[in-house]
Amino acid sequence: MTEDVLSLVDEWGPEKVVCVSDRRSGMRGVLVLDNTARGMGKGGTRMSPTLTVREVARLARTMTWKWAAVDMFHGGAKAGILGDPTAPGKEEVLRAFARALRNEVPAEYVFGLDMA
Repeated sequence: MTEDVLSLVDEWGPEKVVCVSDRRSGMRGVLVLDNTARGMGKGGTRMSPTLTVREVARLARTMTWKWAAVDMFHGGAKAGILGDPTAPGKEEVLRAFARALRNEVPAEYVFGLDMA
């Protein structure tokens, strides 16, 4: 999941990239707030064993354009967790992810579903 995050930035965003982890559960995740010009960031949370920051940033950009296209007052954002969605410890990882983002949720980001 490591890469040069600054290479993802252009004139539209992302405005904020938050990388989080939890030693106890092994959770590693990222939140990308792409563009909040139209409102609070809203997007799904993807869990995948091959997740990258670039993938989450691309999906957050898609959400920016999706909300603008349907004239909804939300900003584009996406969250992602590096992990196996079928693993037995999935709930612990999800809870750790939500705790780690307590400064951003719900003030800046609204969680949604994605693939799980």
